[in-house]
Amino acid sequence: MTEEFQRRRGSGGCHDDNNNNNNDNNNAVDPIPPPTVIERVKIDKVYEECKVVDVNEVEIPIYEPNATTSNVIDPEDIEDVKCVSVKVKEDTKKCKIPNNRQVQLTFEMKIKYKVDGKIKEHVEPVEKTVRLSRAGEEGLEPQCEIFLECLDAFVTTDEEDNPIIILCIGKLILFKLFAHVQLLIPAYGFAPQPPECPEVLEECPEYEPEWPPYPEQF
Repeated sequence: MTEEFQRRRGSGGCHDDNNNNNNDNNNAVDPIPPPTVIERVKIDKVYEECKVVDVNEVEIPIYEPNATTSNVIDPEDIEDVKCVSVKVKEDTKKCKIPNNRQVQLTFEMKIKYKVDGKIKEHVEPVEKTVRLSRAGEEGLEPQCEIFLECLDAFVTTDEEDNPIIILCIGKLILFKLFAHVQLLIPAYGFAPQPPECPEVLEECPEYEPEWPPYPEQF
């Protein structure tokens, strides 16, 4: 066997057309059957959208309110700080079109964080304005979807060397322009009946631990 043949064989230079055809047949996906009916539906249709992903660094003063020299908290005394949860404060979200080609979102984040085992709360206002070219067109309405996540928390100092807590909040915001429209869509008729609901039994459930019970290997 020559070196050239070995090289071609190792790099896939030699091909078996019959084997390729067999592989294609094995990997073929069953075609989707044609729809049985055309339905007329009314749904929300998205005409334009964009997303914003960023991180808010929320500053929390460590000093107690109305602190004096006698009740100032020493940052070195803080052993553990953690961001526990974050959500949009109820009734604070406003999504509107302030000007043509602009969509503006304002809301307040309600953050729960823990300092040395004590749960505390903080409310942080957020405002974001983005440009969507069709904003302001008649019939199109704005929609804003907000997804928040606690990322981290730590103790540091501000520009004036005052100790503060930083809460890192991840934000994913989806801006959309939509209209409620009537469309014709292919369908397969009504969905079948759902299965019977399982009963709630007052007994311990079965235990089926995942295997292996170890961290993934990378």
